[in-house]
Order: sequence, then structure tokens, then C-alpha cells
Amino acid sequence: MDWTLTIDSASSSSTSASESLSASEVFHEEKVEEEEVEEEEESKITDIDALVEGSETEFDSSFTPFTLRWTYGRNVHVPFVNLTSENRKSIFYSAAHIGVLYDYEDKVMKFLQGHQNCITSIASDSSGKWIVTSDAGKDNVIIVWNCETCLPTCTIFDPHGEDGTTLVGMSPDATFLVSVSNSKDQIIACWKWTLGEKKPNGEFILPFQYGKIHRIVFCEDKNGDFMLTAESCVLFGIWEDDNLTVHIQEKPKSSKLINCKLCCSVYQNYSHYALTTTDTGHLLMWSDVPFSSVFNNEIPCNNNKTLLKTLVLDKESIEVIKAYKEIIITGNVSGELRFYDKMMKILYWVQSFQLCAITEINFHLWYEGSTDKLAKDGSCTISDRVDPFKPFYALEKAFERVLEKEKEKLAELRLLLKAAKKPEKSAQHPDEALIGDIIRDVLRDVEQWDVNETDKEELIQKIIKTAVDHVESKLSAALDHTEELIEGFLSSIFSEVDEDIPAKHSRDVAHAVMSEIMQSFDHKMDNNGENEIFVRDVLEEMIDTVSIVEEALEKEDVDDSKGLTELVVENVFQAIEEKFAIDTQKVVELIVRNLIKDFEKKESASQREIEQVEHEIEMGKHPKIFCRLKKIIEQRIEKNDELRIPSDATLERNPFVIGDFMISTVNGDIGLVNFINNTYTVILDKCVSPITALDCHVGKQQFAVGNASGSVILYNFIKTRTKVLETHLNSSEEEHGVTAVKFAPSGFFLACGLADGSFWILDSSVLNPLSKTPHVHVDAPITQICISDDSLWIAHKDTEMRVCLYRCEDPSGAEIEFMGKQKSHFKPIRDLMFMRSLEDELHLYSLGEDRMLVEYDLIHSEADDLKILLIERIEQSAIPYCMTVYPKFGVENFILVANSEYKFKIFNDDSRLCRKTALGPRFEKPVSKIVILPKRQEKSQCMVYACEKHIGIQMLPLDGNPYKSVGMIGHPVKITHMDVYPRSKLLFTVGEGDHAVLMWTINTRAVHIMAHIGGEGLDPYYCLIEGGQNGWLYKEIQDFFYYAQILHEGENTTTERNVSHEIPLCEVPDLMRAIGYFPSEHEIGNMLHEIQFWTYSDNGKPQKYVSFEDFVKLYLNHQPAFGTPFRKLQEAFEAFADDEDEEDGLIMYRETLISMLQERAECLSQEQVVKYLQVLLPSTQEPGESSSSSGSSEGSLWEFLPEDITYKAFVEDILGIRPPPKQKDAEKGKSKEKSDDIVTLVGDVVDTVLSAAEVSQEEILEEDEDKTEEEDECIDDFD
Repeated sequence: MDWTLTIDSASSSSTSASESLSASEVFHEEKVEEEEVEEEEESKITDIDALVEGSETEFDSSFTPFTLRWTYGRNVHVPFVNLTSENRKSIFYSAAHIGVLYDYEDKVMKFLQGHQNCITSIASDSSGKWIVTSDAGKDNVIIVWNCETCLPTCTIFDPHGEDGTTLVGMSPDATFLVSVSNSKDQIIACWKWTLGEKKPNGEFILPFQYGKIHRIVFCEDKNGDFMLTAESCVLFGIWEDDNLTVHIQEKPKSSKLINCKLCCSVYQNYSHYALTTTDTGHLLMWSDVPFSSVFNNEIPCNNNKTLLKTLVLDKESIEVIKAYKEIIITGNVSGELRFYDKMMKILYWVQSFQLCAITEINFHLWYEGSTDKLAKDGSCTISDRVDPFKPFYALEKAFERVLEKEKEKLAELRLLLKAAKKPEKSAQHPDEALIGDIIRDVLRDVEQWDVNETDKEELIQKIIKTAVDHVESKLSAALDHTEELIEGFLSSIFSEVDEDIPAKHSRDVAHAVMSEIMQSFDHKMDNNGENEIFVRDVLEEMIDTVSIVEEALEKEDVDDSKGLTELVVENVFQAIEEKFAIDTQKVVELIVRNLIKDFEKKESASQREIEQVEHEIEMGKHPKIFCRLKKIIEQRIEKNDELRIPSDATLERNPFVIGDFMISTVNGDIGLVNFINNTYTVILDKCVSPITALDCHVGKQQFAVGNASGSVILYNFIKTRTKVLETHLNSSEEEHGVTAVKFAPSGFFLACGLADGSFWILDSSVLNPLSKTPHVHVDAPITQICISDDSLWIAHKDTEMRVCLYRCEDPSGAEIEFMGKQKSHFKPIRDLMFMRSLEDELHLYSLGEDRMLVEYDLIHSEADDLKILLIERIEQSAIPYCMTVYPKFGVENFILVANSEYKFKIFNDDSRLCRKTALGPRFEKPVSKIVILPKRQEKSQCMVYACEKHIGIQMLPLDGNPYKSVGMIGHPVKITHMDVYPRSKLLFTVGEGDHAVLMWTINTRAVHIMAHIGGEGLDPYYCLIEGGQNGWLYKEIQDFFYYAQILHEGENTTTERNVSHEIPLCEVPDLMRAIGYFPSEHEIGNMLHEIQFWTYSDNGKPQKYVSFEDFVKLYLNHQPAFGTPFRKLQEAFEAFADDEDEEDGLIMYRETLISMLQERAECLSQEQVVKYLQVLLPSTQEPGESSSSSGSSEGSLWEFLPEDITYKAFVEDILGIRPPPKQKDAEKGKSKEKSDDIVTLVGDVVDTVLSAAEVSQEEILEEDEDKTEEEDECIDDFD
């Protein structure tokens, strides 16, 4: 089950002070934070019973073993979606099978989880509310998500069968979907998803000779029209009246275009054009009307278009093309952006970003959103596309948001106003007139004082400030009369200007008024972040305020508007620059964006509309400051070249300004382009090539990755969550990927292995090599590096089954000595590790697919002479996949091994004897990676494991309890690397071919809850027994268990029997065979040894008896996880077949079968072979008669066997096994009809055959996933 998870995490920027802390201080701070988190999590598990027994139906994350927290990288082959709008700064992209909604302003990720396969395509509607994702593979789906809630709204299962979906698109109004199948002949399907349709409403099949479809684009003006771009053709689709019509237009057959591939297509706005680019730099122009009518606004648009013209736009491949209003933007493989007008004439280009090939261009939603009106018939004309002009200023509404009530008053200045005499009411508002009169009188008195000019000016400013404070408080209480209040206040000041009052005070008063109002804006800006919407509102409010003041000053004939305007503009720039820490260029952009709106609309408006706008300006509906402010900005820009607005490439050099947009490159990075500033800001770091190595730092909150291009990248996963450092290790021209990385436990160095066998030691802080040249002692890719706990020994393995050993002079890794290499395995090495014994001696082990555990002699190894201490086979038939040091639960050290038969095996590190076999997780593939988690106080210790695609948590100690393991899909493909941050519950995973690292939070509480649900005793094991507790198998196990007690005491006895719950160890092998499990002699030895040492670590005594409960657990842990596959017997027969017949198939000679049973694997004696085969295949003579006759010849001994044995005869006649039925009747549950003796004999023969085949041709016995379920039926029915 997959859930939709939402991760909200605040970003925090690192400071230079924190970077200067010592390592111990940083570690201490991190440890304190981790302990607080652990205490918080432990407090949640105090009452599991209440949680389990509760009736809450809402989703509880406590049951989720892993919660996705962050992704580093993305699927570079899947385009991203720009969801940035006026109130949201987000993008949407995919990482593996996860959809990521990333708020790049607040640094928050939300995850859309619902796919089991890698996401192949994503799209959204024009509003950004709905998102659609698709995948290809087994159980593929198309999911429509609500972008606001991050929850799935509609899911279409297997939309194109097993082929899956390679491309999906959503109409601008989100009413229907268009999907393209991943089949050879691609199927184009339309879905009315809003009606819950499970089958496509329209389909069209594109023959494979046209190539793969790789782009979908919709017409913003007509929702039913869309265009698909294939390698050699363009498809114009029309979805109308629930009917799908597709017109195929092939590329021209000219010599220049015969070998080109089509790259991208777009509809040109306000025209009938559709444009397609090629990898040769050509542009194909499609239209449904002649060239003379392309821009005719009276002709309805039709999507049945043909080729009208071909142009050469570039010398290189044009990877992407986009339309913005009437401008066309292209991006090529050299990272160059070009801008064209509607006639495809070059207007502007950008080369300064130094990017690689551009793959995507996406404008913000408020630029791309269509506000055009559609005609009733669905057609769209050019005149309909012009937006009506809206007044730029809203004076009263804007000013109401500006003024704020001042809470503090200056007590000392109130004394100056207290003695003033209140005049009679004036025509204005009385309070404002009063304040004006008081200020006028005080100013007249101040001028007559005998004080220096500086003190006089300060006093005047204080008086003015007090007056303004009072006015602002009044304005806040009467916002309905803002304009009258300001006019009354100013007119009362300037109505009777005496000669005693210098004229300069008029400017002082006006400037002071604006300065005080600016302070209110400053206060507002202090409480807001860098919000573009807010800054724009502030600018508009400032302009509105100035226009009101100007009108009041003009009424009083005070000619100071120019100086006042300049003051306001300067204050605007200064305040925004200081409060938002942005440069003036950003401020200019925000102002110009508003100022040029009128200019842009004039260009596309009719002459009548232009005259109407000019008339409104002349009538005073637009303040005169509009023109003055524009001139001031232009003068300010002329003084600073960095603020200069770009101009186009025409002779007129007209200003060229477009909105911000985002681009992505072939390297995977996503960046924001600020056109006016000519800047490129990286939002998502590049992920050039697949990640091939991963490891976490043992102390710092960092992890390192290596990729296929030879780079090592260091990430910080807590504070900045971004790339910290990057270095390239390839010294030659040929690039070799980094195949292994490993941090030293000391934290001082990072060891790196490359695909060419070179071995580097880097400084972990700066990623600089500690030596000028790498250590090269092998010529094959290094696949794993391990370092001892004291950081003094380093070992690595490669694909040629070699192990190399190095010794460090000190933990810093500055000087290392090569100790030699050994090719100790004849099959690939699966794992390598250091381990300390009880005597604190260091050991180095390697584990291979040859089933060998090799220990190396570190004590006696010298320079360039690595010695092997011992080689021991630890598996008989299974292939070991991984190993680790098992936690100490007693006085012994153990090695934990996971194998291909879904088993965990625990070996004593000294004797190498198997002390425990436990059933592991039973996903599609067995466990291939394991990491032991640190023990958390009194909780049961856990470990994290990875199968092919799944990740999970296993509770320790291992006992085969299926409820002590929980897992989920971690990656859509094979998990190649997995590591745990040792100081926190964080898991990092990488999948095969992935460009992204997934960071998960480990929730061990989930496995504790599941273990509690499973119960105690045999309760959690009943689900592993066919039929459960009341089934036939469980009852049969009980019967045979107590019958084994009778057999042990003797069947023919009259004494009173002592029936107990235990049986002696000697009865275990036969009891196992009686209930249908036929272990080999090696497996029997493991079982008996396991029983004997169950309690050895506790009391030091071997155990001689086994209880019924322990026997059931022993049986379930040792029997094959999915039974014995029928195909395994067939493969064993094929390994020894001598001949092949056209009718009977493979044939084995009688002599071959006899020699195999007597000489291979766990061989049988001649007497045993004769006894078993005569019971299985009775002859006319008594069993054993021929064998006891001294005169019988060797040939007559085997006369009852046919000379040529076919596979059918071997299975049905000799072994007596019926072929697997097509359907199994689970309700019958009858026991086997053959006697127990015959069952035991069959088991011995089958086991010997299988074991012999494994020894001779082990490679034939590898599991084949493509076999049908019918072939996987167990061998459990006998004739």
C-alpha cells in the first residue's frame, strides 16, 4: 500500500559562526537535538494497546515504516512543471516513482506517492490546480492529483495494459487527458477523467515507422485542440463531441530535412500558426489558412493544419520552443536563448548564462494563464484576445491599506500643543484644521526664538512629527475620508503663510508628512518577508499617496511637487532595498512591470481603445506622477548601467521586457531567469548522470555520492539541504564513473573507488585528494570499500573477485601502505567487512556467490603480501547476498547472513557453525542489504533491510515472526545503495539508474506496533501454515509430533506412556520428512546444532529436547519459503540429461542416474540406492533380494530400472509425483495417501538429485522470474 505523504520542513541557512565551531561542539549540538527527537518519539509509544484497539479510521503515520523527507535530484528525462503564481512559488517534478511539489521560496517539499514504477510523464492544467502523472511497467497507472491537497483525485489502472504510458497531457481546462502508450505501435487515447471513465473515450494508433511521440502541447485558445510531436511527423488532434480526430503531417522530404528529427512544437498566440523545431535548426510552420490570412482575426482557428513554410533559425538543434504573448522563445543545445517576434524576426538573445543544452522553458502561471474569451462556437478571434484596459491606480482602496495608527506619543511635545487656543470650526474637518493652525502658530513663534539654526530645525521637525502623528491617528479612525483629511490638513498649514515663516518650511512640512508615512511602510515591511506581491502593493500605495498630496499642494499653489516626488521615489528605493535586502535593479523591475502595462496594452489595442486611454489621462484619471515617476526611473537607470532595461535588436532599439521564466537543462538543473536583471538563479542542483555510490558521514550531517561521470558530491541534509562541494576525480580524458565511496569512522577522509580500478583518498572536509596520484592495483571497477573502526585499515573488492588491503599510518589517511591483494573467490564477491572478536582482534571477511566465507590474516600479512587465514563454505544450495555483524545477545560474536532462499542465518564468528536460521521478508526478491540500527534505550533493537525494490524494518532478535517485519516500496527498480545516518533515524537510498537520492525518516514504532498486533506464542506464525490454526497441516503436525513420542518410547509396550510436550532431537529429521519437508544432511546438521545451542548462551548447557512450539517455528524457518519449485527439479534433470529425443524430450541413461546418486553431493550407498529405488519402482523380485545375492551381476541389480529414463518417467513413475494442477482446491486439504516411509524415501532421492545438480552445474539452478505460476507449484502431491 502506498500513501500520499506531506513533508513540511523549514529551511535554515548556515552562518559563518556555525561553520567555525569545532567538530566536538557541532557533534554535541547535533546529539542534543537527536536525543530530544528520540524522547519525543518514545513518548508516543506508551500505549500501543489504545492505538491498536482504537476505532479511529484516519490514516496514522505510526504504521508507516518510512516517511519520505527529501529528495536530492530528479528524473532528468521527465520535464518539470512550473506552478509559480502570485501566491505560490512552486515547481513540480519527479524523482524515481515519487512526484515532488517543491516550494523553492520556503524550501518545503510535498510528496505525491502512488506509483510503483518510475514516473514517465507529468503535466498540469493552465491554472496549476490539477496535476497528472503516469508510469510504465507492471501495475502501471495514471493518477490525477489535486495540487492544493496533494491527494489523488482519479486513478486509471493499466490504461494501456502491460505496455504502460510513456506520455500524458492535460487539457488547459482540465476536462480531459491525452495519453500515449509505450507499445511499438503507439496508442493515443483520450480520457474524460472527470466522469470516472475507466476506459478511453477515443483512441488512435500511430504506426511505429513514424517514431516515438515525445511531446504533447495543447492550444490555450481552444481546449479540444492539441498537437503531438513524433520523430518524423506531427499529429494534430481534435477532441470534439466525444470524438477523437487525428491528422498526421509528415516532415518535408527535402534533402536538408530527410535525416532530421522533430524536437518540439508550440501553438503561436494570436495567429493560426503551429511551429515545430528540428535537430538541424529548422523551423516548420504549420497553418490551416494561407500565409496572407495567418493573422486574420475574423477566421476561426482549425487544428487541421498543413506545412506552410520552412525556416532556418539556428545552426544547432533547437530542443525547445515556447510562446509568450506574441513572442517566440527557443532554446538550443548550446544553452542559448533566442526571442523572435510573430514574424520570426530576431528580437533578443541570451548567451551569458553558460548553460548546456536547454530542454524546457516554462513561464509563471500568471503569464501563461489564458484570460481570452471564446466564442460560442468554440472558435477564437484575435480581437477577442485583447484585455480591456483597467485603471492603473485605485487611490482610495490603496490608501486605506497604508495608514496605521501610531501607538506612542511624545509627551514633551504635547506640552507645546496644550497651551494652544482652539479656534472656531473651519470648512475642513475641525481636528485637522486645528492641527494646521497650531503648527502655523508654533512655526511663527519658533522663527522668533534666539537659538541656532540646528536646534531650531530639530525643534521644527519634532513639532511637525507630533502633528503628523495626530493626523495619522485620525486618518486611521476615518478611512472613508482619507482624501478630505489630507487636503484639510495641508490647506490649514498653507492657507495663511505669513512672511515671518520662511518658504522652506512649506517643503519641510510636505517632506515630513511623506517621511512619517514612509515610516509606517517601514513598519509594514519589517513584518513581511521578501514578498514580491507586497513590494508591488507598497509601490502602488506610495504613488497613490503622492498623487493625493500633489493635488492638495496644487490647490494651495505650492509649487513643490517635483521635489516631493523625487523624495518619495528615493524613499521607495531606499526602504525596499534595506528592508528586503534586494538591489535597486529588483525595485526597478517591480515598478517598470506596472508602468509598462499601459504601453504593452496600447500596442495590441485598437486605435479607439488607445484614444480612450489617452483621454482618461488628460481628464486626470491617471495622476501626473505617472509620467514624472517614469522619467525619474529612466534618469536613475541612465546613471547605472546595471539597471538599464534591455532593448531589442530592431533599429528603433525599443525596450524589450518579458516576465520571469524557468528553464531546465540536460544536466537536470532547474533555474529561474530574471530577464530584466539578466540573472539565472539555480533552484534545483544539476544531476548530470546516474548515482553509482553513496555513504553517510559518521558525525557530520552530510552524505557523499559518486556518479557515472566521475564526480564526487557532498550534500548537507539538515541545514541547507543543498550541494556543499563537488570534485571531479578523472585525471585522464576518458571518464570513469565513481563506483564506491566510504567515509572513515574517524571522519577525516573519504575513500573513493572508480570504474577503472583507481583508488583515491580525499579530505572529507574539502574533497581534495590527499595524494597527487591515485592508488591503482586493479584494472576492474571497485564495487565496495570498507574501513576498520579505528580507521587504520582499508579494504576494497572489485568485479574480478579480488580483495585489496591497505594500512594507514594514522586515522587521518594521509599516508597509506598497500598490503597486497588476493583473488579469493571464483564467483562475484557479495560483501566485505571488518569485525572485532571478543579478544578485540580485528578480522577481515569476504563473502562470495561461490558460498565461501574467506577470512584474511591481518597479523601476518606484510607489504604487498596479503595472506588468507581460512576459506569455509557456509551455504549448501543458497547464494549468500550480504552480511553484517549481528548485535551481541550473549557472550558470543555472530555474523548475520541473508541468502537467496529468503533466510537469515547467524554464524558463530569463531566456529563458523550456523546457530540460527530464520525466515526473512518474503517480497518479490530476497533481502540483499542490511544495516543494524543503534539500540534505543530499552526498546528492541532493529535493523533496516533492502530487497530489490522494497525497504523495510526488521525487529531483533530474529525468530521468523512475520509480524516483526514491515516494508514498503522504496524504488521502482533495483536498490543499488542504502545507508543509515548512524546518529539519527535517517535512511538514504539510491535505485539503479536513478539521478536522485531519497532521504527517509525511519519509524521503528511501526514494527513495534505490528509485533504487538501479531501476538505471542504461535499466533503470529499461523499465517505461514496452510489453512492456519484450524487447517489440515497444523493438525497433521500435531498428530505426527505426538506419534514421534510413541515411536521413541516403542510402539509395542504395555507400560504407562508419559506423553509430554517435547521430543528428543533424534526424532526431528524424520518428523520433518513426515510433514513434507525433506532437508539435506547438511540442513539436518544445522537444525540439530541450532536446537542444541538455543539456550547455550544463557546457561552454557546444550539442549536435548524440543517442544512443540519450538518445533513448529523450526519447521517454518527451515522449510523453503515458497515450497520447492517444480521447475527446480526439471532444471536438475536437464543438468544430467545425456540425450534428447524428438518425442520424449530429454533422456537420462540408467548408469548416469545411479552414478549421480552414489557419487555426487551427499552420496548414497549402493544398498540405500537399491532400497529406495525398489520401493519407489517395485520389481517382480523382493526388495533387496538382488542386492543380497552374491551371484547376481551388476546389470541384473538394476534390471527394474529402464535403460533410458525420460523426464516424465523420472517424475511420475520413479518419484511418483503428479504434475502441478492448473487449479488447486484449497478446501479439500487431505493428507497424502502414500505411507510415511515412501514419502521419506522420495525426499531422500529428490534431495540427492537436487544437491548433485547444484554441485555440478550451479549456474543452471538460478531462479527464472519469467516462469509461470503453474510451474512454481510445490511438490506436495504424490500418487
